[in-house]
Amino acid sequence: MALASNLSENDRKELNRSLGLPVKDLTKKLKYYSKNNYKWNEYLVDDYEIIENLKPSGSNILKIYLENGLTINIHADYFSEMQKPSFLSSIEIEKEYLMEHIGEEFPKSYVVVDLETSGKNHKKDKIIEIGAIRFDKGKEIDRLSVLVNSNVHIPDDITNLTGITNEMLNNDGIEPRDAALQLRTFLEGSIVIGHNFKAFDKYFINDLYEECLKRPFNNECIDTLYLAREKYPILQSHSLEELATMFQIDYSKAHRAVEDCMINQLVYEYLAFGKLLNPISKTNDSEYDENMDDSDDIEQMVSLDENEFVGWKKDLNNTMKSIIIKQGLPDDSILLKGNLGRKEKKITSYSICIYEPELIEDTRDSSRNTVVLRIAPTSVNSDYLKIEPKKSDIINKLSIPSDAEVRRPQKSSSYIKINSLSENLQGILEECIYDAIDNYCSKESKFACCARYKECSQKGHCVHNNQLFSAACAYKHNLENGRNFFKKD
Repeated sequence: MALASNLSENDRKELNRSLGLPVKDLTKKLKYYSKNNYKWNEYLVDDYEIIENLKPSGSNILKIYLENGLTINIHADYFSEMQKPSFLSSIEIEKEYLMEHIGEEFPKSYVVVDLETSGKNHKKDKIIEIGAIRFDKGKEIDRLSVLVNSNVHIPDDITNLTGITNEMLNNDGIEPRDAALQLRTFLEGSIVIGHNFKAFDKYFINDLYEECLKRPFNNECIDTLYLAREKYPILQSHSLEELATMFQIDYSKAHRAVEDCMINQLVYEYLAFGKLLNPISKTNDSEYDENMDDSDDIEQMVSLDENEFVGWKKDLNNTMKSIIIKQGLPDDSILLKGNLGRKEKKITSYSICIYEPELIEDTRDSSRNTVVLRIAPTSVNSDYLKIEPKKSDIINKLSIPSDAEVRRPQKSSSYIKINSLSENLQGILEECIYDAIDNYCSKESKFACCARYKECSQKGHCVHNNQLFSAACAYKHNLENGRNFFKKD
């Protein structure tokens, strides 16, 4: 394959036509744009040639020779886009909305935002769902998920895509002004991250703010679509689905606002940092509740091997399995975890935890545990255990046997001291677990529904195995009260 400058005028026009490049004025130099530290630079192109033809698409990879002596390999379609006025316009828009002051590193604290709307035209269509999740160094801090009743009819194609129906908005949707106030309060001047945000979501949010709050949306934004185009120009599509597929992120539960936020969060981390900021291994898949006293002595939680379930731990494991069956929960909903000490790097105590999966279940091999209580030997050679409930007031409700005693230190939480061989030990632990389940609050804030709405609607009840997870689902409560929005006969 020859350099373009070595071709005849007719052959060069034919080459440009096949590549989508200008053919009218061959004397006008083509341009190449690159971004460094959020600043776009323009270079004139001296020459170019095809170096690879991609099968089966038939698209091409070019080598372009810049006036400064550098050579760049680039996908022909992307190079062609650079010659269009729309590309220059997008650069100007990005200069306005993609922050320039955040320095050489991408921010690690931000809010990911996604919307579901009644259509694609912000001038006539409306927001029907808002999802926003606040992250700090890859860890979720808070989330907002609301349906918005904008008094607009939802077309069938939007309902089929999202599962959001007009009945759902009428029953569970909040007024647009309330939605605008909640979103503005939640964002609180934060950096906002979204996919195709500046060309889509931003306009809908700005219209919502202008209409309901009489003020514009002015949070600084980072658009992952632009990040993907810059980092992977060879890709034919930079959609969220394509990027999720490339990074092996589960996309099966997309097209609901919060689920899309979770997917976009992982995509952003891969684009900005080349890895997840907060990867969680299966041997360290839970978080110890920092409100528990003496938590500074614990480095992390770990799962126990089967051979470690002996004595009182074996009896407790059987007790937990019995409670799981009686409560209709899936396996491993209640777990006994080992706590590694910071100094000794070995298990120094144990925690009973209630497991709740992520909103997008099993996506990150992570769990979010609510600690019920901690169990620790009182000394190395002692048979006595220290039972420290997370909520000390439960001790007043327990039936404490004569072979146990309650201690209430001034500088730490109250606890029960009991012999590990006591026949009353399992009864005390069982009472604590049941109390925790009866008073359980989902780690999810209230959300409208999840991606399994069709299954729930067809069966007429929530299909999630873990009812702790679905406790925050508004649609579950609608189904329990006979309001089925999406059942197909």
